[in-house]
Amino acid sequence: MAEDYPNTAFVLTLVGAILAFIVGIPLAFLGLLGFSYLFWGSLCFIIPLIGGILGIIAAVWMKNPDRVKTAGVLAIIAAILGGAGIISFILMLIGGILALAWEPSKRGGYEVPPPPPPPP
Repeated sequence: MAEDYPNTAFVLTLVGAILAFIVGIPLAFLGLLGFSYLFWGSLCFIIPLIGGILGIIAAVWMKNPDRVKTAGVLAIIAAILGGAGIISFILMLIGGILALAWEPSKRGGYEVPPPPPPPP
């Protein structure tokens, strides 16, 4: 049965985004508690959390066949931003690439071959 959305890309992006989000929450609290004395240091603590949120948004957008390409680009951006863990980076990157490579299947199943020509 044909899928209406890229299922593998959806799962990989969602799992990677959840992992980035889980890693990003403690890093965001460390940045907000002042473990970084500079603004840029605290911003670097928050960026993986933003990448995880963008990854979740990209995974939700992948359910809509009209937004799959946009979601693939967003998943790749989220992989770069939320790359606090190598596993979440790889999962979201592969999910974004799969979403960009996905083509919707034709409705109606397989194509029926034309009938053979009549005998002479």
